[in-house]
Amino acid sequence: MAVVNIVIRDRSDEYSTVSIPVADIANDGSNYSTIQNDVDDIISAIEALTTGEIARRQLVAYNQSVNDVRPANPYAQRELGLRLFYQDTVTQKKYHITVPAPDLLLVASGGTDDVDLSGVAVVNALVTYLETNMKSPVGNPVNFYRGKIVGRRN
Repeated sequence: MAVVNIVIRDRSDEYSTVSIPVADIANDGSNYSTIQNDVDDIISAIEALTTGEIARRQLVAYNQSVNDVRPANPYAQRELGLRLFYQDTVTQKKYHITVPAPDLLLVASGGTDDVDLSGVAVVNALVTYLETNMKSPVGNPVNFYRGKIVGRRN
């Protein structure tokens, strides 16, 4: 089942999400425009009854389990993260993503929390792929400029 997530901003700048299941998108995409029209109708109906502003909408085409099993590695803990910092190449605005439970034997360097984006093969492969395929939140190309091992809230 596909899902449309509608993010609504309130007067105190807080966000809430309404998730609504919609029809699955066909493998060949033949019904995409129909589903998009359905989503537009849902948005219009929500706009008619909320005093908040619809900040974003997201159509999740599928949500499929890949390998939902407990990791064998006892150090696979989400409280550790590989934070990758990137910048929108047009607006210069900075963002980051955090990958939970990084393999510190592969990505970390002794004596520092910094991660070498080009010198660590697995990190370089991810960064290269992301810079080629990812867009900033406003749709522009991105450039990754820093990596760091961080702790995460639990």
